[in-house]
Amino acid sequence: MARGVEPRQRLEAGLGNRRRNGEAHFGTGRQGRIDRAQLLALSAADPKNSQYERDLLGNALGLAKIDLVQGRREVGIGRLQDTLARARVLAAGDPANAKVAKQRIALGLFLAEARLAGGETAAARPFLGECASEVARGDEELRDFCAVVAARLARAEGRAADPAF
Repeated sequence: MARGVEPRQRLEAGLGNRRRNGEAHFGTGRQGRIDRAQLLALSAADPKNSQYERDLLGNALGLAKIDLVQGRREVGIGRLQDTLARARVLAAGDPANAKVAKQRIALGLFLAEARLAGGETAAARPFLGECASEVARGDEELRDFCAVVAARLARAEGRAADPAF
């Protein structure tokens, strides 16, 4: 075994202690960086394990939200774009995985919100197209998120919210 790499079971057990609702949550401090590094190591060792990949997407979303709240808009949007691109690759590689598909749609909606916050209505609009998908329509949380983003977009454009959402 390579120096500094813990056995797989120990890594998974340690990460499991920091899970809520089936997803990993990492802090931004030293322990969060260690957890994320361990997760990256597991993902590299087993690239087809979508749970690790979803955890990484969730971690990147959290970091992007922190960037946005702290006023680092371009960094946050860049991180969201990179994360969405990764989610699209994962979803294309496993089209039957509804969890990855839902995460891809949600990431697009978070990116749309970030664009709307910067007054970029045209850049936000394309992400709402995913809301018409069977995956989004079949998930109450995504339907609600779509409705909120659609209403915010309509308000930013000076029009009434679309009743389709």
